[in-house]
Amino acid sequence: MKRLFMVMVMLVGAICLAAAGAQATMFTNGGFETGTALGSGLMLTAPDTTNLTPWVVSTGSIDYIGTYWTPAEGSRSLDLIGFDLITGTRGPAGTIYQTFDTAPGNAYTVTFAMAGDPRYQGLQSMNVYVYDGDATTGSLLGTKISYIFDAYGKSTTDMGWIYKTFNFTSGVQSQSTLFFESTTINDWGGVALDDVVVTPIPPSALLLGSGLLGFVGLRRRFKKS
Repeated sequence: MKRLFMVMVMLVGAICLAAAGAQATMFTNGGFETGTALGSGLMLTAPDTTNLTPWVVSTGSIDYIGTYWTPAEGSRSLDLIGFDLITGTRGPAGTIYQTFDTAPGNAYTVTFAMAGDPRYQGLQSMNVYVYDGDATTGSLLGTKISYIFDAYGKSTTDMGWIYKTFNFTSGVQSQSTLFFESTTINDWGGVALDDVVVTPIPPSALLLGSGLLGFVGLRRRFKKS
C-alpha cells in the first residue's frame, strides 16, 4: 500500500510538470529582454507595436529601461510613465498589454516584479487586469487590481523590487490579454515593471489532486479497519 501511494504521488508530479511544460511558450518576453536596442533607456509612445513585441504600448508613454537602473532580473525593465529627453517632460501615463493563447475556462497565475521610478520619491500606482480575447473586442475578466509602490528612499541601484501574484480564469475565447496600466496621478513617477510570468494551472493537477486526496482517505480508513 505504501509503495502504491508513493507511485501515485510521483505520477501527479510528473503529469503536472508535463502539462505546465507543454504550455510554457504561450506567453513571451515577460522580462522585456527582446526589443529595440537601447542604452540607458528609450521612450516609447502609443501606439507602439514594434519596439517591444509582442507587447503593445496602447496609451500614453513608457520608458524602456536599459542601464539606467538595476532590473529585477536580466538586463531590461519598464517605467510605465515615459520621459521625453528633448522637452524634459514626463507622461502621459502609459498602458501596455500582451495577447496570448489560453485554454477556455482554465486557471492561470500571473507573477511580476514591481518597483518605482526613484526620480520621484513617493507613491506610484498601476492597475493590472485581464481581458477575455484581444484588446479591441475583448471583455474584462473579473476586476482591475490596483497596486501601489512607495519609492521613498529608493535609488537606481537599490530599487526595492517586490513580487506580486494573482490568479485569473480565462473566458470563452482562445486568447487572453494582460494589461498593465499606470495610474500615478502626477505623471512623474511611474511604476517600474519586470519579470512578468504567466503560468497555467493544469486541470489535470486539480483532478489528480482530488483523486489523491480520496486515495489518502481510503488508505486511512483501511488502516483503521
